[in-house]
Amino acid sequence: MPNVLRRPSPGALVALLGITMASSLTIFYAAKLWTERITAITPAPCRTPGCLDGTLVDFRDTVWLPTRWLLSGNDPYNTALYSAHFPYAQDYPTYAPAHLALWMPFGRLPWEAAAAADVVLNIVVVAAVGAWAGMRAARLWTAPGTPGRTALVGAGSLGVALVWLARTAADGASHGQPSVVYALLAAPALLSRSPWVATPLAAVTCLKPQIGIFVVVLLLAQRRWRVAGSAVLLAGGVSTVTALFLADGRLGAWLETLLSNASSAEAIRTVDYLDERVDLTGALLDAGLPVPGWTSPVVLLAGLSAAYLLARRLDRRLLPHTAVLIGLSIGLMAFYHISYDAMWMLAPIALAAAELWRSGARRARAWSAPGLVALAVACWASRWHPLELLFGDGSTIWIMRALVVVGVALLVAGTWRLDGDPSSRLLPWPSSPLVRRSTPDCYVPISRPDGGHSMSSTRRDPPTPTSSPGPQPEARWRAASC
Repeated sequence: MPNVLRRPSPGALVALLGITMASSLTIFYAAKLWTERITAITPAPCRTPGCLDGTLVDFRDTVWLPTRWLLSGNDPYNTALYSAHFPYAQDYPTYAPAHLALWMPFGRLPWEAAAAADVVLNIVVVAAVGAWAGMRAARLWTAPGTPGRTALVGAGSLGVALVWLARTAADGASHGQPSVVYALLAAPALLSRSPWVATPLAAVTCLKPQIGIFVVVLLLAQRRWRVAGSAVLLAGGVSTVTALFLADGRLGAWLETLLSNASSAEAIRTVDYLDERVDLTGALLDAGLPVPGWTSPVVLLAGLSAAYLLARRLDRRLLPHTAVLIGLSIGLMAFYHISYDAMWMLAPIALAAAELWRSGARRARAWSAPGLVALAVACWASRWHPLELLFGDGSTIWIMRALVVVGVALLVAGTWRLDGDPSSRLLPWPSSPLVRRSTPDCYVPISRPDGGHSMSSTRRDPPTPTSSPGPQPEARWRAASC
């Protein structure tokens, strides 16, 4: 018989499109980061009006120079001495001491080799987190079944492309920000089932305190005490060893140096970076309003409390991805954050959208959908140059601040309606052995064959269907999480 060309399936076309987009964007940004990199002595920040800081400038000033300074026997937290030795660089911010230990191998490399290694690291992290989020969203969307390999490849590659298309991620990678690692790993740390994966990822996020503190609080809201405690002990232990090395037997004097560094970094960032901050305190300062000194700790405490309570409530209602999104969104507003830190919401937005569509009530989805759109636009359009030209320089930061507040409010309002909304997406327990084997072990009964109802949040394995003569009433189940 003659060979007949078969038309490719829609899933194969989507996979091909996703692979093409992900590959093209990865190559584009790899080339952009490498060709536009600054030199080892390029002055920063740029003082010329309208001038932008160079590519990989934050990698040089928060990773490469500090670790080289440490390896030469000096203390990067000594702001006066560090700034005098590197007058062309930005000050060293108050990362946890373990940050220096983690990035120390980069300090042993010459600048060109270190820059190339950072470009590769950015590509690996973006690709890994984007693919993980895309495939996880596909599994959520198709539960209780399992997506095919083509669908997973398509979803994973589209996830990579969407992360690169987000201005927050692209901007962070362009600056060489360690937040590309710390912020993007927050979602896998919170949603990974394996403690052996979640613990080191959470520990890494703790090296940037304004990220790690909310990751730990959300782990506590999930009742994952051991993971939270182990992550804090791991990050704290490495930080302690590094601090003892820096102190050189004078721990009391070094702690004063650390506090002085924190005070100096806060003073600089209260003035120089206001037009990039998306937190509420930064927004008030940027608006020229008088802000008392106690505002920041009060807003932080309120944010931590709200993140814990709301995340705990949603986690008990079997919406873990939505809980993570709301908690991280609140964290973005409650503590010091530059706009690129919003990249930690990219994966949770996609996962929460799939979760709410599959298991949320219709009225709840009607409220939550605009909130998800607002948060997505805030993440993808931050510092988008055409918008800056249209609305004026700095306008997109104000748009981003407003969208985050509106998005969180709508998402909280939507999920709050779950209790009073009887309409849910109910999934019948599948009878196919193939589907049954691939069904997550996180189903809860919504209605029983005898007419009773249960909304218990206790996770349990569904009962094995029994064969008996005559028609049997069908139990219904709701996918909790995947």
